[in-house]
Amino acid sequence: MKKLLISLPILGTVWFVIPFLLIWLNNYFGLPVIDNTVTKFIGLLLFTAGFLVVLYFTRLHLETGRTTPLPLIEPPKSLIAGGLYKYSRNPMYIAIMTTFLGEFLLFGYLLLLIYPLISFIILHLFITFVEEPELKKKLGNEYIEYTKRV
Repeated sequence: MKKLLISLPILGTVWFVIPFLLIWLNNYFGLPVIDNTVTKFIGLLLFTAGFLVVLYFTRLHLETGRTTPLPLIEPPKSLIAGGLYKYSRNPMYIAIMTTFLGEFLLFGYLLLLIYPLISFIILHLFITFVEEPELKKKLGNEYIEYTKRV
């Protein structure tokens, strides 16, 4: 329960507060807004799909007790290599990026397009320089073999 209480405000900020601020800034500076029914529909699909995947992984992480879905708060305790983790080392991050892209397409505010781009760079740097070295150090051969397979 503690992990959930810590995770919810952070996830709420990521999906709702930051996008709201970007929309406000977009309006404040009079930047363009794309208003297209097709892009809105695609955006809704992407956001929903990504959000459902994130919820699934959040539940998986919290239920197994292996780790929190927020590695900055609590480092991983063991390797999860099943499900979508068989195909990607970072399916949660891919799902998050999918939701951010979905938000841009759904609402059409130009600054919302910058959000997934900046988030991708930050996540990539975090994964490369913090998360993966920590996992190699903590899990050793198990993680190294996993990286060779996936």
